[in-house]
Amino acid sequence: MSRPLVTAYAASLARVGSWVIVLGLVFRTSGDAGAMNLGLLALARASVGLLGYASLGILPVLVRLLARAGKDEAAAGRVYTTSAALVGTATAVCSVLLIAYVSIARNVPSMPLSAPTASAVFVAVGIATLVRSASDVFGSVLLASGRIVADNLCQIAAEISFVLATVLLVPLLHNPPVAAGFGFLTSAAVLMAARGGLASRTRRMHLAAFDRQFVWPILLLCGAVLAGQMADWLYAPLNQLLIGWRLGKETVAAYAVAIQIDSGLLLLVGGLAAVLLPTAAIAYHEGRVEELRRRFILGWSASLMLLMAASIFIFLLAAPLLQAWFNDPMQDARAILPWVLIHTTIGGTAGVGRAVLLAIGRVKAYTISALIGGAANGAMAYVLLTFTNLGLRGVVLATIVTVTIRCGLWMPWYTLRCLRQPIPSPI
Repeated sequence: MSRPLVTAYAASLARVGSWVIVLGLVFRTSGDAGAMNLGLLALARASVGLLGYASLGILPVLVRLLARAGKDEAAAGRVYTTSAALVGTATAVCSVLLIAYVSIARNVPSMPLSAPTASAVFVAVGIATLVRSASDVFGSVLLASGRIVADNLCQIAAEISFVLATVLLVPLLHNPPVAAGFGFLTSAAVLMAARGGLASRTRRMHLAAFDRQFVWPILLLCGAVLAGQMADWLYAPLNQLLIGWRLGKETVAAYAVAIQIDSGLLLLVGGLAAVLLPTAAIAYHEGRVEELRRRFILGWSASLMLLMAASIFIFLLAAPLLQAWFNDPMQDARAILPWVLIHTTIGGTAGVGRAVLLAIGRVKAYTISALIGGAANGAMAYVLLTFTNLGLRGVVLATIVTVTIRCGLWMPWYTLRCLRQPIPSPI
């Protein structure tokens, strides 16, 4: 487990580190428009990020189904080919919808995409998001076959290419946010090529292996996972849209900085969840449930301790870190940072529980809890923004309340309850 964990953490750090570098570069090279360009990138990631669901949540589903198929090459081939066809179709449809939406929105003066820069950023980030999510089909093959290290290295290479491409494009395009958008698109192409090339050495797709009998079961599982993933949009992305609507784009920039720190801390425990997903699926289908239960307890405890230690470190060094990052003290972001660190610590412990629940097929319960929690967060944030003077603090307070109930209390109890005995497979 050491090499998969080390490379998983390296991939997590590379993922957040690439955006840290790119956002800092955009802010520094934008002059007086730094805050506006930072807000534009945050808005693009929050809204166009929905296109990431074009992958249909296939990664945990396909990892589990391939682990269940085991050495049955015929069944594994049918599942793989059918899943790839479904994701490819969804990606093509979403690409057309994205371009159509941007084409229409840019001709409406009241829309935020009316400016050419905004349109270019939204298209580049949108297409990149689609390509990255579609590569999960190949990533699933690598994970289910135990090639976790190889998949992590692919992700690291993609993040490095993101930074290098942006650095090269900023002086060429003279438009920092557009350069960042096309840099992100470059990284998506690198990730797709690397994952696809390695996956083809393990398993090849054949049109004859497409099986219509697998379509409906796969779509049912993907639909449940997808709904749970979309619930994530009801937290930080929705908060950013509400803040932009009620408080303005410059305030979005302050929240975006704090949430970027939040994302970085969550990636500290993301490595545990990333490794636990495929290993949990394999262990479960081999009947090693008690071992899986011990791994969950250990992973949850490690997540909590890591997040607490990292949050204290960030809180103490926030001022010099933000000054070095943006060449600006970012007082508005620092004002809400302690609140953000609280919900980060509590909510981050849910990563290992999510990995286990998806690996063993408890998708429905996870999805319902995620949707209820996300809806409650959005509703509470709207109420606090509209009817109180808390401002940004009100938005973060809403998140603290919802993640405490769902991630801090319900999820560990339910996961341990499920792992007391083997759980029957849903299909």
